[in-house]
Amino acid sequence: MTAVIVTIALFTLDQLELKEAPRLLVVNGENQEFEPELNELLDENGIYYTIKSRNLNKGSLDVIYEIQTDDGEGLVREIGSLNSIFNVSILDHDGSLRY
Repeated sequence: MTAVIVTIALFTLDQLELKEAPRLLVVNGENQEFEPELNELLDENGIYYTIKSRNLNKGSLDVIYEIQTDDGEGLVREIGSLNSIFNVSILDHDGSLRY
């Protein structure tokens, strides 16, 4: 009887859709001007984000976002087409999941 209950529990857990692990979006840009435009783009695409780091150098800004998206490749292309963006990278983040 215990084996049946464990089997049913494992089957049920296997069917649940778990929350996707967050990714890190690293954006390097020419100046601070791109950040509001980038935040608006993320909002328009319905992407939940948290700014994890901002690094301001003379003449450039580096921002690291923690995001959740299924279409990382499309997002990188879209962000890369914005004015004043030097580099865009998206990294899988193996950190802990928060529910």
